[in-house]
Amino acid sequence: MRKILTNVLVLGVVLGFLACEAPTPTQPKLNVTQGQLVLSKFVAIGNSLTAGFQSSGLVEEFQLHSYPYLIAKQMGKGDDFQQPLVAAPGIGSTPGKTPLKFVNGNLVADDLTVDPLTLLKNALLPRPYDNLGVPGATLGDVLNTVNAAGAEH
Repeated sequence: MRKILTNVLVLGVVLGFLACEAPTPTQPKLNVTQGQLVLSKFVAIGNSLTAGFQSSGLVEEFQLHSYPYLIAKQMGKGDDFQQPLVAAPGIGSTPGKTPLKFVNGNLVADDLTVDPLTLLKNALLPRPYDNLGVPGATLGDVLNTVNAAGAEH
């Protein structure tokens, strides 16, 4: 009797699961006709990869190989795509680009004596940048920073 009751219970559970039906996924309808889509603006937001950070450094030569710049170039917007370009010697360690000097007969790396803010080549750009890549940026930085005054760093 117990075995029959167990089998009936298991059969009921199995039939219950078989009776369930998953909803059919639907795609949202887009009302776009041919020729209506306009891709006139391309903006990138991200971290060091977006900024063009390579070999522990950020310098114009590397920034011109950032993936947003390459995409913009392929879209035909390379000349109009603006990013905050950093002049040499750059920020961080840029192998093969570190200025050297002699100190007491020893060849040593020259300290960065330039204010990093003066390295920005197009600081007076009259419009917003298209590449907003910031090395070390997190999603929290993007969501929580309202303006430069509200930035934590």
